[in-house]
Amino acid sequence: MAYRSIILDLDGTLVDSTDALTCALNEVLVSLGRRELSAETVRKHADHGLRALLREACHLTGLAMSDGTLNRHLSTFRLRYDACLVDKTILHSYVLQTLDELVKLGKRFSILTNKPTEPCLKLVKHFGLDLHTDYMVTGDMELLRKPDPAGLLCLLEQMGADVEEALFVGSGRVDVHTARNANVRIALCSPRADMTQLTSMGSDYVLADLRQLTAIVAG
Repeated sequence: MAYRSIILDLDGTLVDSTDALTCALNEVLVSLGRRELSAETVRKHADHGLRALLREACHLTGLAMSDGTLNRHLSTFRLRYDACLVDKTILHSYVLQTLDELVKLGKRFSILTNKPTEPCLKLVKHFGLDLHTDYMVTGDMELLRKPDPAGLLCLLEQMGADVEEALFVGSGRVDVHTARNANVRIALCSPRADMTQLTSMGSDYVLADLRQLTAIVAG
């Protein structure tokens, strides 16, 4: 089956900001007298945004925080994450090459992410992804965040696409749930993730890297 409109998850699929998250989070944890977490642990808990990640980190390293205390440290976490975001985020291999090839074939791309708008724009512009994408829905817009399908359906409407001709390319279980909730097919592509875990998440396709998207999209 050929797909005309492709919705892309940002972090995990196109880029990986795990090192930036880990650095910023550990600075906050150390300042609180808590132990540091590994990058692998951070990656496992990073799907639901900075607040959820900080809350989970507190559970993993000691007592939970009240909402008021969490909010104070969340502001510090965001500032430190923003400071190291570009330097410690990588663009996955073959991303620009694959997008170039598919744009030439008439395919259209948009981005759906739970990240806030400001860091998303910073990453998208830094890596040149804005040259390949039409629209973007981020986590601090009025729409409900993934796994709610509202953002995905909004992008399809903006692109003038039907669900039958659309493919969502994500990086984890939240993206699978998002696609299923919107009745859209889902491919998982997260080059730093464990392929066995990705395969167990119930997606329609699992890609080792984004190069494999070309054959799927072309049908």
